[in-house]
Amino acid sequence: MASPSKPELPHRILELYLRIHALCWESDDESASQQKVKEMFERNDLICHGSNWTTPTRCILDVGIWPELSKIKILPSPDDWEATTVESEKLREFYSQTLEIKETCSGTDVVAALDHMRALAPEDLMHQREKIRGLFFAIQNAAPQLSASEFITLK
Repeated sequence: MASPSKPELPHRILELYLRIHALCWESDDESASQQKVKEMFERNDLICHGSNWTTPTRCILDVGIWPELSKIKILPSPDDWEATTVESEKLREFYSQTLEIKETCSGTDVVAALDHMRALAPEDLMHQREKIRGLFFAIQNAAPQLSASEFITLK
């Protein structure tokens, strides 16, 4: 008896993303096409991450200097997508150009996370103590890499 083959679904998702990216690129109005795709992905949780689905605004391409934030790192693509080097490059373009997913979290994201924590009840903050400490440590370590506007926002 032959061994069961791997499901094709993960690679088919990759192929679909790449086809959508190509259609945007080939359209007469690339910018409008990208905007429509971005809005559709945002409204319908169409980013596949493992066995879950999410929106582009909940994702980043690389954790970078803010690993303490609860954003979903979506690159590199999962192994079961079996992406070639060229497909991986095109997937990065789709995520960054068409869906405008950020490369990494910004200082503004850190401020938003801290604002969210500030609104928590004191008993909930106790459970977030390590995350808060991590955020402040990340700010301290990242300060030399921040843009002037991010630095002002964090102040």
